[in-house]
Formats: sequence, structure tokens, C-alpha cells
Amino acid sequence: MSESRPRDAVSVVRLPGGSDVTFSDIAAIAHDAEQAGASAVVAGLAADGGFEPFTLLGALSTTTSTIRLLAAVDPLTDPPYTVARKATSLQHLSGGRAGVLVLGDGDGDADGGGDVDAGEDAAGSAVADEFVAILHALWSAEEPDGIPRDRERGVYLRPGGRPAVNHVGQHFSVAGPLNISRASQGSPAVYRGGLIGAVQEDDA
Repeated sequence: MSESRPRDAVSVVRLPGGSDVTFSDIAAIAHDAEQAGASAVVAGLAADGGFEPFTLLGALSTTTSTIRLLAAVDPLTDPPYTVARKATSLQHLSGGRAGVLVLGDGDGDADGGGDVDAGEDAAGSAVADEFVAILHALWSAEEPDGIPRDRERGVYLRPGGRPAVNHVGQHFSVAGPLNISRASQGSPAVYRGGLIGAVQEDDA
């Protein structure tokens, strides 16, 4: 799925963090957001921590049915291979509703605040650009019929069906490929930091 930077008519609810917030609290927020017609919920933006985003969203995939589940990731601290694999797992679990919100376009801290000068902004954007390119490369590395899983013939992986990515860039080196098959719904959605401007605080 191609990279997206939604600008208008986007309703995204930020899920809270903190040690005093229970899963039941968060599940209720996600349910209310889905019922209200929100486009997505996003985990991992809370400055005070909380549940690991992909783990939380995997659990929420069982309590929601239509709303998109976004995990905020920071290219400066989150390895692209790990993010690509976790997002693919979430894509399987959620029936194609997984997405990642890639920070780094002058977003500052996880709350979208903070002061970032032009040089740091450009550097962060460059890292984010390469990070996103690796995600797409890992997700697209598997050939359509690369993993036939043909039990009758005993063929589960076609030679060359899942080639290595072998990315060596300015900021990352990733061999790949992923050790998880592509979801039938395709690759997870990718959003950039501009989505933060559309993120709503939940009033609950």
C-alpha cells in the first residue's frame, strides 16, 4: 500500500498511556471511536509510556472490526526490520487494518511538540525517508507465488520466492527478508508525521 499523508476529513484518536490506564479503558475508547466513525486509533504517542503499541493493537484487533490500527514508530529508535515484521503480524491479526505512523518530519517528541531547527528537521526527514523505503522493500520482497504451501507436492517455499533485500543506506543496513508471510490483504498502510495534526485527544 502506498504512503499516505491525509490532510482533510481524517479523524484519528490517540490512545492514552500511563501505568494507571488499563486495557479495558483503552478498549472502550477504541470501541467508542469506531462507533463514532473515526478513521483510526493510534498507539505509541503517549509521552508517559504504557503498553507496547503493536501488542496493544493486536489485542484491540479482537475487540474492533473496521477501524484502522496505527502504531507510531520513531526511525531513530525503532529498527525498520522489527517494525515491518510487527506490522505484518498486525496486518494478519486485524484482517488488513494495520498501519504505521512514521515520525520524523519535525515532529519533535512523541506528542508532536518540541522545537526542532531546520537542520535537525532535514536530518530527521532523511532518516524517515530511508526508513519508509525499507518498510516497502521488505513488504514487497515476497513474490506472489513465492510461498505456495503445496502440501500435496511438499513445496512450501519456491527458490527465490522470498529474496533478500540487502539494503545498505546512509542510515540503515537491512538484509531481510522477513520471516513472516505477506498478509492476504496486502501491506500495512504507512503514514508520515503530518498525520499528527489530525490526531484527536480522546475526551474520555
